[in-house]
This record gives sequence, C-alpha cells and structure tokens, in this order.
Amino acid sequence: MKTIQSEMVNFPFVIEPDMTIAEAQTFMSQQNLRHLPVVDATNKLLGVVSERDILMAKKPNAAITTIMVTQVFVAQETEALNAVIETMADEKYGSVLIVNAANELTGIFTTIDALKLLAKLLKTSATDKKSKIFSLLDLTRI
Repeated sequence: MKTIQSEMVNFPFVIEPDMTIAEAQTFMSQQNLRHLPVVDATNKLLGVVSERDILMAKKPNAAITTIMVTQVFVAQETEALNAVIETMADEKYGSVLIVNAANELTGIFTTIDALKLLAKLLKTSATDKKSKIFSLLDLTRI
C-alpha cells in the first residue's frame, strides 16, 4: 500500500499567527504557494490559509489568524494515498496537512500535487493508450 508520505511535500513552508495578510500574500507569491499552514512558536498547527482566503480578505494589515481556517483536513503519514486523494475529491479539499504519530506537521499534499501524480501515472502508460485517449477527447469537440 502506497502511503501519503510517499507523495507529500516534506517540511512545508509555514507562517506564524502574528504575520499580516499582506505579508503572507507576499511570502506565498515569492515561494509560489497556494496553501500555508499556520503554526505557533512551538510548531503546533493552528490552521491553514489558502491563496483564495488571502485574495478575499478585506483588511491586508490584519493578522493572518483573522482569515485562517482552523478546521483542516489532517492525515497521518501512514494513511493510504488513494484514501486521502479520494477524501480530498469527495469533500473538495484543496490540501491535506500531514502529521506524524506525535501529531507534528511533517508535510502537505495539495490538489496540484495530486495532478502532478496523475500526470506522472499517465506518462508511464503505454503510448498507444494515450493516443486512444486523446482521440476520444478530440471526438467530443466535434
């Protein structure tokens, strides 16, 4: 069984709760990120903020805690990869935060990571199968 740990982004970028929304937006832009876990000084997970949350924010100088989501999808490193991805799809989650047995944040897995994995899996399929798939897709455009 392949676990979420095998595909997660290890040691994701994080921000602390005293950062402003504008600072978080700049940081996300510089690092090309769409999701940022928010942690306290002891690295305890407090929540997550998404690019969408930041874009919808009305007060850029407010603390990130005013817009962060505190009910987040968290999975253990040992969770089955397919189960995590299925839950993300079913519940429309943009990210899952990965924790170890001590509930310490160790990674993140996003919809972009899932798409990269899908692309990798499709690339490894036979060339003739890909041709048939694209031919079928082309027929739907007629």
